Amino acid sequence: MYNELHYIKISYDSLKKEITQDYAQFRRVIQGAPFYLLDGNHKSAAATLTHNPIYALELQSSKDIKEVRRMIRCGELFDFKRPETSLEEIATAFEEYCLGEANSIGRGKMGNVRTVRQRIDELASNGDLPAYMKERYHRAK
Repeated sequence: MYNELHYIKISYDSLKKEITQDYAQFRRVIQGAPFYLLDGNHKSAAATLTHNPIYALELQSSKDIKEVRRMIRCGELFDFKRPETSLEEIATAFEEYCLGEANSIGRGKMGNVRTVRQRIDELASNGDLPAYMKERYHRAK
């Protein structure tokens, strides 16, 4: 029984440490980012690679969500896949996704949380981009 309790305590202490580290990393990443990017990862990557602005809808209040849904109904916008109804719900859902519980690939998704610029810099430095894209990205940087 003691060994079982000792193992549970060690596992809890280890998990607590990992969660604390994940949260600290999350805070560091979002500190330098003025927005959460909830969709459009490929378009934002292309814009960053070509040093163009990222065009996106900026939601500043829950009223904006209602306006987006109205625009979709009227055909002014194509889609908005978020089920949440308030800005707070959207932020909480995103943070829970990033800091979420363990899944088949590990704890949460903190390994994937970074700014668009950090992601593109990583792609350019680790050989995941074709040479012409890498050269263009670094030339204009």
